[in-house]
Parts: sequence; structure tokens; C-alpha cells
Amino acid sequence: MEKPRIALFMQDFFGGGAKRVMVSLANGLAELGVSVDLVVCRMDGPNGAAVAPSVNIVDLGCPVVMKSLPAFVKYCQSAKPVAILSALQQPNTIACWARHKTGIRAVVAIHTNLSSDVANAKTLRLKIMPWFERAFFKCADAIVAVSHGVADDFCKLGWIGRDRVQVIVNPVIFPDLPVRANEEPEHPWVNESIPVITGIGRLTIQKDFENLIRAFKIVKSTHEARLLILGEGQDRKQLESLIKELNLEQNVSLPGFVKNPYAILSRSAAFVL
Repeated sequence: MEKPRIALFMQDFFGGGAKRVMVSLANGLAELGVSVDLVVCRMDGPNGAAVAPSVNIVDLGCPVVMKSLPAFVKYCQSAKPVAILSALQQPNTIACWARHKTGIRAVVAIHTNLSSDVANAKTLRLKIMPWFERAFFKCADAIVAVSHGVADDFCKLGWIGRDRVQVIVNPVIFPDLPVRANEEPEHPWVNESIPVITGIGRLTIQKDFENLIRAFKIVKSTHEARLLILGEGQDRKQLESLIKELNLEQNVSLPGFVKNPYAILSRSAAFVL
């Protein structure tokens, strides 16, 4: 008898905490003997290398997530997974839409404060997307948030009661973490004598790296130190301009996506969230 199949759905394999969690979850489910399809709109991104061979990757070939509905519905009708788990705004919307069309159970995961997305959106599309997503969430069989704060924020937007949202925190400690922490770091600063402060996350307004850089400027006035911010995102140019404005080019580095942040963290003087 064929084992039940679960579909995990996301945009791509580019860097980001939510996508790393989805890859880890797919690998963990497969290790438990579950048949797992990791469905992506496109194959791009470095996190794809971390997918276990036991996980079946399905490439929909749709670079624009909101145009992937026909392909995702076709996949659902063909593969007939018992459930869909999605993460992040646009994949969540598509998953709920597919649930409406196919009847396959859908579980959507919220990884960020949607109210912040609305408040900081720079285009009309980005402003209305969280409201559009929230409307479709009514079709979901279950809604998961990664923290109580994220759950409370989502429910403050209205329409969905707090009792419908379950909190499941992200996994952060993996069996291979000590091994990876001892590997050679991808940045030379952490092997030098000057203390390094490290921040990790998408280069976006929600992570408040601008405030971190300004705070580091104060620290630098009294202590010899360096600042590493690992991650990539839309605010890179603004942050680079701020670093130049504060005359911190020799002390602040934005190396982008790092495959193994643990090797850097284990050698850092402090981690700032």
C-alpha cells in the first residue's frame, strides 16, 4: 500500500528563515518515513542543496507565484497529497485557493507580522496582499504561527478568531549543529582578534538593521569591534548607504547569504536579534 503523501509548498530556495524551516521540515518528515513532495514555483536558490535525497522536489516552473495556481492545482489533482503545508504570503494564498478547488486539506504557516507588511509596503500591491491573503485563510483547515506575537498580530487584522491560530515555534537546534559550528567560517573577521557582533536575517525593514548599525556606531566610539549582518534583501542599498554615511565601511560587512551561519555565530562575541 502506497504511503500517504504530504506536499510542502513555497516559492523557491533562496535564503530566508521560513524557507530553511520548510526544507528542514521536509527532510525530517522524510526521515520519519513520510512521502514528501517539496513543491516550488521555481528551482532557484542555495537552500535547494540542503534538501535530502529522500524528498521529491516538484518544480512548477512558474517564476511569478501568483500565476502558479493552474500548475499547482494540476499537481494536486495528479499527486493527490493528503495535505498541503505552505509558508509565506503568496504561497499561502495559492494553497488556500487550491484547497478551495481540489478539497485537499491545507495548513498555512505565518512567519511574520502582517500588520508590519501593510504599514511598510511601498506599492499598492504589497499593501493589499496581506488583506487578500487573510481573506483566503478562511479556506484553510489549520493556521499556524511561529510565535504568539505573530499569531496575535494576525488576528488583530480581524476576520479570524485567535482560537483558530495554533502556535508552533520554529526548530532552531539540529543534530548536526555542533559539527557545523566547528567548520571553517565563511568570513575572515571571526578568526581575528577584534570582537565581532553578528546579526542574521533578511535585509528588510522588519529586521531593523538600520537601528543595529546606528547602535554599533555608538559601541564603536568606545570599543574596538566589527559588525557582521548575514542575509540578503531589498534594503541592501539603503543599509550600504547608511554604513558609508556613518563612516563604518571598515567595520561593518554585509556578506549576503551564508550557507553555514553557525560557524560564524560560534566565534562571535555577541548575536543581536
